[in-house]
Amino acid sequence: MIALTSIQKKTKKARYNQQVGILKELERQHKKSQDPEVLPLIKKVSGEKDYILRDETEKRARFLKQTYYESGPKATKLLANDCVNNNLLIQSIR
Repeated sequence: MIALTSIQKKTKKARYNQQVGILKELERQHKKSQDPEVLPLIKKVSGEKDYILRDETEKRARFLKQTYYESGPKATKLLANDCVNNNLLIQSIR
């Protein structure tokens, strides 16, 4: 299972780096030629790149909330539950 998630992470990172490279090349082409056909391609590649970043951000936020449930006595679990219900964010509990 760990190997599977590692492979998925590497493929996402490779896909992101590929999108960044394509985006740079398209921007360079647009800067040289001012071709209006390149603009939709730039928007498409930029949207795909943003989707990858948004997915990663959502995943990190989900796991941040999950850490409060996994550790600590009942009081911290109740505090985490209140934070989720009230949309509060506490970085660490001592």
